[in-house]
Amino acid sequence: MAWIADTCYETYDQPEGVVVRRLPSGVLETLAIRGRPGFDGGRAISGVLYRVEWLELAGPNDACAAGAAIFRVPDPPRAAGNCLHLTCQQAGSGLRQWWCYLPRQHDDGTLSLLHEWGNEPRKPRRALRARFARRPIAVTP
Repeated sequence: MAWIADTCYETYDQPEGVVVRRLPSGVLETLAIRGRPGFDGGRAISGVLYRVEWLELAGPNDACAAGAAIFRVPDPPRAAGNCLHLTCQQAGSGLRQWWCYLPRQHDDGTLSLLHEWGNEPRKPRRALRARFARRPIAVTP
């Protein structure tokens, strides 16, 4: 759970995970991508700003039917200044993801995929060999 201003943001794990917020008035809303109902976060493109809209819900179990954006195995969101950060453990093809939601006054804000990485351990780097090894200089009499 994370707070930005007076709004509480949470993730709900259903068959797919969704992001919801509870406004100070008590209204429950779910995050959706404008013009793309049922947006699958596993198919997102890194660096693209997705315009967000918030859909009002009767309960958290209604989010997928309402057209919420779907995130695979989301961790609880964290607030950092005015941004909401979300990590997902299983995006498409075994990748992990790091998302940033930026709320704005004049519209519902933007969502961006900041980074994707694999679950496999990083391969150790090979030590670089000097291309030009020091050679003794031959001195001629």
